[in-house]
Amino acid sequence: FFRAWRAGAKLGIANDAVVYEPADPARMSLAWIRRRKFRSGISYGRHSMESDSLGERLQLLVKAGAKCLFSGIVALAYLPFQARRNYWFLRAVFHAGACSAVIRVREQELYG
Repeated sequence: FFRAWRAGAKLGIANDAVVYEPADPARMSLAWIRRRKFRSGISYGRHSMESDSLGERLQLLVKAGAKCLFSGIVALAYLPFQARRNYWFLRAVFHAGACSAVIRVREQELYG
């Protein structure tokens, strides 16, 4: 999607689109969703950089690190409220994954 967008493709949302996908019950746990969010953050981090320059990698690390910290603090503020807490916790995990893209961690296999 990043390559298509950079090449000029227009991306949109179809509000009336209907999609069905059966979900494996094992994927309905917070632990699985956490692993998926972290993995998504790694993918986002890798594909969002236009180059592999040190400057761009450090910029991603600072931005994603700040978002991770902010999201973690908000998650703590919502500690008694499970839905809000988990939302912000998963955002923090996503941004932690983006940070880890800077150090080129190996992407774990989720669907194998």
